[in-house]
Amino acid sequence: MKWILDAKGPITIGIVRTSVDRMLAKAAIKAATVKAFVRSTFLIIDKLYGDEHAHFFRIMIYCSIVIIMSLVDVVLSRRSIRRYTKKEIPRDVLEKILEAGRQAPSAANRQPWHFIVITDNEIKKKLSQWQLSKFVKDSAFTIVGCAYADDYLALIDTSIALQNMVIAAWALGIGSCWIAGFEEDKAKQMLSIHEDWRVIALITFGYPAEKPRVIQKKLLDEIVSYNKTPFE
Repeated sequence: MKWILDAKGPITIGIVRTSVDRMLAKAAIKAATVKAFVRSTFLIIDKLYGDEHAHFFRIMIYCSIVIIMSLVDVVLSRRSIRRYTKKEIPRDVLEKILEAGRQAPSAANRQPWHFIVITDNEIKKKLSQWQLSKFVKDSAFTIVGCAYADDYLALIDTSIALQNMVIAAWALGIGSCWIAGFEEDKAKQMLSIHEDWRVIALITFGYPAEKPRVIQKKLLDEIVSYNKTPFE
């Protein structure tokens, strides 16, 4: 951390501040509120530590804001992508996406899932036979999410793991799309999946070749209630 405390500190602050300002411009919160908080905090830091070390703590605050706002922005900005470029996804990036799924929580840590990564073009074409899955053939890879059939919570657990992958992919600049419109029996036969397993979803992944459109969502007041049910 010594480099932060040297004379280059103010330059570093400028770089990090630019990142924060860009995040604030896209965030779904009031930027003025955050900036007011940061200014107040800086005044306190300056009084406590003086000019010599204050810039170190300023950078720490900016970096914290960037990290927090980056995570929220990924979740809020993620959209389904159905058109992909021909660019291949590096193996290490693919494994990061899979690792996000592996680390997902599950009931009693049973991890009742298995993920089949489809990279073979011929198999992707076969999985594109249904109306709602026709773009599977264009994906860089498609993950077939399987849940253990005898575990009644497996569907929930596997869905959580798949969503982890979807969010991780978006954070890495990779689009994805959930597909439930397929014939499970045919998919299982095609991939030689044992009867002990259910196919929960197909999820396509690839670098976006389209700009996600803004989707209208219901207001919080329409979908959230506190301490009692609205259904009376």
